[in-house]
Amino acid sequence: MPAPRGALLRVLGVGFGVAVAVGGGVGVGILRTPGAIAGMLQQPGLIVLAWVVGGGYALLQANNLAELAAALPRSGGPYVFARRALGGYGGFVVGWADWLSLVVATAYLPLALGEFTARLVPALAGREPVVAIATLALLLALQLRGVRTGSRVQEGIAVLKGLALGAFVLLCVAATPASQGGAAAGGAAGGAGGGAAGLVTFAGALQLVIGAYGGWYAAAFFGEEQRDPGRDIPRALVTSVLLMLALYVTVNLAYLRVLPMAEFSGSTLPAASAMQRLMGGSADQMVTALSILLMIGIVNALVMIAPRALFALARDGLFLRQATTVTRGGTPVGASIATVTIAVALALSGTFERLFALTAFLIIFVDAANNVSLLVLRRREPSLPRPYRALGAPATTVLAFLVALAMLVGFTASDPRTAGVAIALIACTYPVYRIVARPPAERPGA
Repeated sequence: MPAPRGALLRVLGVGFGVAVAVGGGVGVGILRTPGAIAGMLQQPGLIVLAWVVGGGYALLQANNLAELAAALPRSGGPYVFARRALGGYGGFVVGWADWLSLVVATAYLPLALGEFTARLVPALAGREPVVAIATLALLLALQLRGVRTGSRVQEGIAVLKGLALGAFVLLCVAATPASQGGAAAGGAAGGAGGGAAGLVTFAGALQLVIGAYGGWYAAAFFGEEQRDPGRDIPRALVTSVLLMLALYVTVNLAYLRVLPMAEFSGSTLPAASAMQRLMGGSADQMVTALSILLMIGIVNALVMIAPRALFALARDGLFLRQATTVTRGGTPVGASIATVTIAVALALSGTFERLFALTAFLIIFVDAANNVSLLVLRRREPSLPRPYRALGAPATTVLAFLVALAMLVGFTASDPRTAGVAIALIACTYPVYRIVARPPAERPGA
């Protein structure tokens, strides 16, 4: 006998949209990557500029995505917009690229959480996969209780994240500033420099920065679950980026205040280095605990976001029918179980590490597809109701597309093997699409 089916519930608001983006985007990247970025740029002004420019890129993309999400308020994210603008196959390519990047992250990040947990509780050393699977199972169980439960958990985690990072910044502000004399001078001489080489170095740092901003787009996956999507989604997208920008800049200013440039640029975990100066011997445990908190927020967000992408594909006949099942609490149960099961398989097999290198390419590819979708819909469907219109479009949309395209070219030049694999995977989607696509009469609810 088939399980009882429900429907996605229109119960979410701006607060959830911000929480799922900030809670799912602000992670260990802000604790780890600033040291590598400082090592590349060396100069405080350039370091701060890189984080501001990265936030500007995210804001540019959020401006365009907000129009699409408000005009087409269906759950599923970029797939929904690409299908409307680019047709069935175009939507399929974007949808699968988007879901693949999400499910790989859902496999990789719980293992990282397991590693942090083992550092905090040495008895768990060697059991990192067990911790990862237990975390996924627990968060999946929370989601299956209903979208209201999942949203409350995410909102609570986001608040705790903000308070923890805010406390870290305040501790750094209260500390005695580090002397930057000799290190700063050396950095100025050996940093990014000028000319073409300096631009290449800055672009490399910017790639890391943009990766740290990942997750700002989360609210766009919950279109038909927002109480007022035309208003709530644009506000959530823009607010999320602005909050992340403010948070990332202030955290980097805190690092620069506490750590000499030589130590900052040479640290693989500048948060630990800063806490060591502030708190002494307990620093490692405190940073590890903070890392665990940040990771839980990201994984919980992924367990909510990734199934929506798969649910949308299945609803249009591009995945198994079972993935369209929704609980009475509004959780896409079939898509959630399928996503977590595949993530667990990737985590156990270890093959996810090869796939993880593809995520940066796939994410930027999806950004570019969003820009194209907006341009196509503006021209082809000028009368489509648009509760929010992207500021400065189409000029800002073209600019966003060109920036994304330049990043794809740069990624291909710096890592042609991974880019080649990504391009091959995208090319292989056509025969797969021909196999899995079902006639409209055979789709769920037809």
